[in-house]
Amino acid sequence: MVHVLHIIQALSLGGAARLMIAVSKYSSIYGEYRHSVIALQMADPQAVSLAEEAGMQVFVTPDEVTLHEQIRTADIVQVQYWNNPEIVAFLHRDFPP
Repeated sequence: MVHVLHIIQALSLGGAARLMIAVSKYSSIYGEYRHSVIALQMADPQAVSLAEEAGMQVFVTPDEVTLHEQIRTADIVQVQYWNNPEIVAFLHRDFPP
């Protein structure tokens, strides 16, 4: 099973998050993909519910250990890039090999 980790600034009901949730839901139907998401800033409770209903594991503002563990164990890390301070800071971190 392929683990896809999505990194997003904020898990909201907006377009990028909704698309990520839909892609995760429908690509998981066949059992070949497992999706999780890390929201760097905040998460709307309704968006968290939608993501969990789609089968995603949700991490909101995780500590450094959890962040590195999720990145290290993911097969694919998909950054939902939008030019904002949280994503830019994330991209400048030291990442696990």
